[in-house]
Amino acid sequence: PSPRSALKTYFNIKHSSFIYPDEQVVQGGTVAFAALLDRMLAMDKIAIARYTARDHTPPRLVALIPQAEVIDDEGIQTNPPGFHVTALPYADDIRVPDLPPQPKASTEQIILAKKVVKALRINFDSRSFENPALQKHYANLQALALDRDSVEETNDYLLPDTNGIHNVCGASANSGRASLMSSKVQSSRRTARQPGQKRQALAVGVASGSVKG
Repeated sequence: PSPRSALKTYFNIKHSSFIYPDEQVVQGGTVAFAALLDRMLAMDKIAIARYTARDHTPPRLVALIPQAEVIDDEGIQTNPPGFHVTALPYADDIRVPDLPPQPKASTEQIILAKKVVKALRINFDSRSFENPALQKHYANLQALALDRDSVEETNDYLLPDTNGIHNVCGASANSGRASLMSSKVQSSRRTARQPGQKRQALAVGVASGSVKG
């Protein structure tokens, strides 16, 4: 087992899976699974394993991240016990791109960005929203069953509320955009002046005899 801190965020290169024992497939697997899960949770460890998702597929090195069972006040299980299976990257999957230096944000731009992010924070819970694709499917079924000529319109509450966003942070967003555009224009002007500055420096060097062919 390895410490949980050894698993870095950037190791997650694809979606994870979740596994739990199936007593009908492996007799006694539940007891062994529960013992391993209990020990790993107590030691705050992760396991490195070889994982084959299905027949005729190559194995892959994965990290097994333990998850404890969580039961709410009403006795309903909210999180099942088991392991999250996270595929580990190979050495050539992680690359450090050679990016040109980028201009840093000013203090004013950072403050404006923090205001926008703080204003847009909400207590999001996916269970509070209906699946828009399913709702549209149900509306089509209802229209078909009731022999209606038109389908009842469904609302997609997952779409961003542009009017609400403008009301809570429109001023800060506009100020930040103006500041960024101003910085971009200044950076472009500096870049455009550099070739001329180099030619001027070369001319001065030639005149003083310091440049040798």
